[in-house]
Amino acid sequence: MREFTTLVVSFLSTLFSMTLVIISVLMYNWAGIDELLYFGWIVFGVGVILLLGATLSYRRSAGKEKDCDGNAVLNSGIFAVIRQPVYVSFMFSIVGLVFIGQNPLGPFIGIISIVLIHIAMLDSERSNIEKFGDEYRYYMQIVPRVNFVVGVQRLVKGEKYRAETALTSVSNSTDTEKTNK
Repeated sequence: MREFTTLVVSFLSTLFSMTLVIISVLMYNWAGIDELLYFGWIVFGVGVILLLGATLSYRRSAGKEKDCDGNAVLNSGIFAVIRQPVYVSFMFSIVGLVFIGQNPLGPFIGIISIVLIHIAMLDSERSNIEKFGDEYRYYMQIVPRVNFVVGVQRLVKGEKYRAETALTSVSNSTDTEKTNK
């Protein structure tokens, strides 16, 4: 049942997002407010940069981390700053499209798209917890889901996710639980 729900959410978020793209192209700068148009392009550009960063981080991890086969948590590059850069990039792109199009339907379609993407993101996190277990839970404690500012602050402070630390803390918590029983 969960797979069906995931499929429906993915389909609907894609449908609404593509509808927004089409409307934004057809009704480009509909209100004629150039400042909003420029702001929209900047926000859209941030979304594209985040997506490129996530793609590059994933490709660079191939062969270095077991992630490509789904055996380890991807924690380098942009994934060391935020856990869900792909979903965040989609959200930025949608907000950018709303400002680029400046039409009355844009905000409604954009909100629906972002809510659906957020639901898909939460489902992805549940799936990662099932797949990676305690290692992903530890990663969740260190790396924020979408808050880029907090992620950068943690990196600057030296709070970086490390697989070795995750495995040690997981085994220590398991040992503590056994001792307490």
